[in-house]
Amino acid sequence: MRCAAAALVVLGAAAARADDVHYQDYPVGNRAAVLGGAFTAVANEPSGAWYNPAGIAGATRSNVSVSTSLYGVETDRPANVPHQAWLRLSSVAGEAGAIFVAGTPEPGRNARLAGGFDVIVPSSLSSSGDTSRPVGDGVQEAHREMSDRTLWAGLAGALAPTDRFSIGASFFLVHRSLHLFERATGWSDSGHVFHEETNELDTFDDSLVAKAGVRWTGDPWSFGLALETPSVPVFSGGKVRMARLQADAGGAALLREWTADTDEDAGALRAATRVGGALRAGAAWIRDRTATAACDLVVHLPVDYERLVFRDHPEFVREIRVPSRVERRWVVDGACGGEWKFSETLSVAAGAWTDFSSSPPLRTDAAGALVGSADNVLPHVNLFGATASLGLLGEYSLTRLGLSFATGSGQDARYDAATSRWVADAVSQTFAFVFVASTFRY
Repeated sequence: MRCAAAALVVLGAAAARADDVHYQDYPVGNRAAVLGGAFTAVANEPSGAWYNPAGIAGATRSNVSVSTSLYGVETDRPANVPHQAWLRLSSVAGEAGAIFVAGTPEPGRNARLAGGFDVIVPSSLSSSGDTSRPVGDGVQEAHREMSDRTLWAGLAGALAPTDRFSIGASFFLVHRSLHLFERATGWSDSGHVFHEETNELDTFDDSLVAKAGVRWTGDPWSFGLALETPSVPVFSGGKVRMARLQADAGGAALLREWTADTDEDAGALRAATRVGGALRAGAAWIRDRTATAACDLVVHLPVDYERLVFRDHPEFVREIRVPSRVERRWVVDGACGGEWKFSETLSVAAGAWTDFSSSPPLRTDAAGALVGSADNVLPHVNLFGATASLGLLGEYSLTRLGLSFATGSGQDARYDAATSRWVADAVSQTFAFVFVASTFRY
């Protein structure tokens, strides 16, 4: 089975695992997205529940907001494998929410009391790939497909006891789903031996996160501060199937088949996603609601947890090409953006942000071999991103059409078949997508 196993190892290592590498893949929301995520001191739209719940009291009237990516593309390019590039396509809803203002604020005045809800998809990855290569007198082939999605759904409330100061809180249910399918085959012409390995994994996990924030509004400066708590696990489940088959001149033999399903046995499989908490601070310069410039600084706190646990066969986690243990460092990211309303119906906006890797740098020995278990190694890639958009303003609606782009480089683990060892390899990543975001006010 060595030939087929090697194919699964190589294919599994090449596939990126974004949701455990960066705390946030790209800015989410409506106006927040076009400002590059610099929204803590503004936060007067439904996505304020995510950035700073105190900001939703800055809404002048009730509104509904929806943003979605029309088309997205992500690539991974290993530096030492020139003919290999991983391409992933996505089209997912980025954010949808609403703010409900108590009473009717005076024209140009903010709400005293506001509530709302928001649903955000901060990370969504889908990938698939195939490999085929000769090995000795035989051939090995492998296929891998994976989807990894995280959704935050929450409620928020904010109170403005004065014209300049507001406080708020939000509570989110964080849901993550993971689907993985791997199949590797290998055969030898001389020995007439065929091997096949199959892994199928479907998991989900839910946790709770709370956020609290304050916002001070002046003329022209505003400031915001928000705190995100560590997550509290609620529930998880899923199922897994692993099969190993061998066929030779004597016929086919099922070497091993193992399944686990939490619908039948609640403790058979445990999945987890942990958030370590974060502190977000921002400042914004706003002039007559026609020009805005904002900057944010975000400190993500570290966390270390077991991603997958198989109760009866803990050793099997090494055969599923998903890191069983996730270590995330503390990271400081920044974002800045600006918007200018140059006519009654048109505005332009641009933003930039950093998305530094939360995973530790890969360590190697003097010979260049990877130190530690490759099964638990995550890519270490630092990204830098930018957005640009055009806004169309109406009496009851505002629609923005924009482009988001990010690129960066770092390291990933690669299996070197020539030396039969894992090495740290340079890799570059790029993603871009077109998005549309609309707010409807009433």
